[in-house]
Parts: sequence; structure tokens; C-alpha cells
Amino acid sequence: MLENYWNIDYVYNQSHRNHFDYVEQGLLAKHLSFVCDNSLRINQMDVLHDAEFIIKCQKQTGRMPVLCLDSNPYDVETYLTELEKHIDHKNFFVFNPDIRSEQSTRLNLAPWPSWLINQHLHKNMQTGQPKTCRISFLSGVPRYHRLLLFRQIKSWVRDNDVVVVNSFSQSNFWNFLPTNTVAGYDQWLDQIPWSNKLEYFDTDQSCSVANNQAGNKHPAYTACVNITGETLGHGTQVLPSEKTWKAYRSGCLVINYGIQDMPDALENLGIEIWKEYDISQPSDVKCSKIVELFQRDDIEDLYHQQRSMIRHNQNLVNSLDFVKKLAQTAVEKLKTHMETA
Repeated sequence: MLENYWNIDYVYNQSHRNHFDYVEQGLLAKHLSFVCDNSLRINQMDVLHDAEFIIKCQKQTGRMPVLCLDSNPYDVETYLTELEKHIDHKNFFVFNPDIRSEQSTRLNLAPWPSWLINQHLHKNMQTGQPKTCRISFLSGVPRYHRLLLFRQIKSWVRDNDVVVVNSFSQSNFWNFLPTNTVAGYDQWLDQIPWSNKLEYFDTDQSCSVANNQAGNKHPAYTACVNITGETLGHGTQVLPSEKTWKAYRSGCLVINYGIQDMPDALENLGIEIWKEYDISQPSDVKCSKIVELFQRDDIEDLYHQQRSMIRHNQNLVNSLDFVKKLAQTAVEKLKTHMETA
């Protein structure tokens, strides 16, 4: 969010300043001015506008502008290459949507775990949440990899599963279709919205708004196994959003589907990965493994066999120490950047 003298709709509880207070970096935040992505023209590549905006922000606040690009996948590398033709990199800092610190090689770029911090701030831990369903897959905006999975599992979905494919936006669908795909646009989208039970829909189809994105209340998180369906980013970008963190926080056995490198990235953060089904591999390959899982009759047994791993992951992602560790790369790089600016 922007500072309150930039935006009268500034809400502290939804701001990055609140994030910094949560990870005990409030003193550092007093020297920063947070600029949310919807104040910039990243998708239009209007870098001249953004450069002028950043310079104005710095002059009026006397603080280091921080571009908060950490909640959505952007082609950050291309954007910054063009932006820095108009403004020196020393004059601003950027939060990266890729959670892996090794992907943030620029001096003014670092990952920030917004989605996980938001989960913590909403106080929605459900450590004792009962697992009453088998397998869940919850899809919002249509993406090729999500619909590919949906079409393959649809005939295997049972009454005690939770499968929902919403259709509250069709943005960027074509961008994710492989170039050799012959399936027509209407042929794909005519099949959705779809759910195996009407009460599982989590959007208002009339107003196109997703309900309770911060909370864990959807029945999908009462399933023994949850398939995340994260949005494919640019290149090998890894962005764990609320989908991933909700699944681990709610004590599900998780399959990270969509982003090929997600299991490896999460394992490097200390999360234990379900190696039988959740290895780093392309979506189409992983689809067949998930279809195989839907055909099994022992899902509850699989869940209990992995209880030690599930508890480890749930305790890890629900801990403040883990959040602070993820934020540390950005904190250290910010301090160094401000000293040399």
C-alpha cells in the first residue's frame, strides 16, 4: 500500500509497513516509502511514468521508495532493465515476487514473503482443523495447466472430494496455452465453472469477487490432500501465494502443481516434500500422477502415514521465526542498499 499522504485509502492493517512491524523491523520501515504495484504501469511498460513517480515519491517523502512487486508474477527483469534507463538503481528498491533469494542478484532487488505474512496477520491458524474430505483442488482464474488437470481428473472426482474450477476472470488465458494447442478457447471455458458440490463455490459469479482470500475457511482445506495449482510465472519464477501457504498452515498433505520448481524451492526453505507425488516435474507429467492419486482408495491412510511430515510443515510455516527468516534477505539487502545510495 502507499503511504497515507499518497493515498487516502491507505489501510495500515493491509500495508507493507504492518509487515515490517510484524517481523520486528519497524525502525527500518520508518526510512522507507512503500509503493504498491497498482500505482505503477508495469504491464504497459510505461517506465517513464514510473521513473517520474519514484523520483517524486523520494523528493516528497525523503525516504527510500520500495516498489512492492511481491504479490503478483511480473517480468521483473525486463521491467527493471527498461526502468533503470531513466532512473539510477540506487534511488529505489524492489521486492521480488520470487521467494528464492538466489534469484535476486540485483543490488536493489530482494524477495518479500507478503502472502505468508498476510496469512499470519489474519490470525487464521487452524491447527486442529479436522480432515473430512479426500482430495481438494481449488482453481480461481482459468489457466491452461489448471484446466488441463481439471479435464483429466473430472471423471475420477468423488463425493468426498472438493474440486472447484471458478470462472470469474478470463484474463491472460491465451498467454498460457502452448503454441501447439488446438483446443479452442470456447471449448475449454464452456466446461466451467464446475464443482462437484454447489456449496463449494468460493466466488460470487455475478460480481466476480473471490471470498475470504486471506482465510482458511474453504472446505478445500479440510481435505487430506490439497493440490495447490499456483499461477505459472515468468520463466522459472517461484511465487508461493495464499494457495500454498493455506494448504500447509491447515495441515494438508500438499502437492505443488503448476510451477515445476516449486517443490525444490520449498524444500530449500525447510519444508518437507511428499516425494511420492510432489517432485519437481512439468505439469503434464504431474497430471498423470495426480490422476493416479484420485483413483486410490487409501487416501486417509496415506495422510496418516505422513503425519510427522505434515506436523513439521504446519509448525514451520505457522512460526514467526520462519517468517522472519524469509524476510531476512530483504532486510539485509535494504540496509546495505540504503548505506550505499
